[in-house]
Amino acid sequence: FMDPQTDGLWAQFKPHPEPQAAASFAAASSSSSAAAAAPADQLPPPTLLFIDTEGLDPPKVPNFYNWTLAALTLLLSDLFIYQSKGSIEAPAVERLDSILRVADHIRGGGGAAADTGSRCSFLWLLRDHHLQMRTNPREEMLDKLDASAQRSLKRCFSDVDCVTLPRPV
Repeated sequence: FMDPQTDGLWAQFKPHPEPQAAASFAAASSSSSAAAAAPADQLPPPTLLFIDTEGLDPPKVPNFYNWTLAALTLLLSDLFIYQSKGSIEAPAVERLDSILRVADHIRGGGGAAADTGSRCSFLWLLRDHHLQMRTNPREEMLDKLDASAQRSLKRCFSDVDCVTLPRPV
């Protein structure tokens, strides 16, 4: 387990680094009649919301609290970043399974009635990674997950990827 450096949930707003592109995209994809009727130059500048949580298994914290943080983060996210240290191993996969159960529950169990329009993207960030992978990180991730976890990822998230960050020197 990773010792959390964050307590609870932290949120920070930042202006979008490319406001013109983001405003055009928001205007084109908005289903709100007020936003769709306004020209892109009259929309408020786009803002990003960054959320950091303490993770899924901090010591002395009840599971209900962890599940609540995971659910809130999934509901607010366009991109959900799951961070683990080292390589893809059983404990990290078990924590991912907890996230997938929460995501499945939020999405209505993944049946035909599940809302596919509001699914966020999933990124597994492997921090301090030092091993040589046989394939690219995304394929390695999918190879190490069982069939049920792979189906849940595809059902709950619009896009799935994995990237590595080497150990700092």
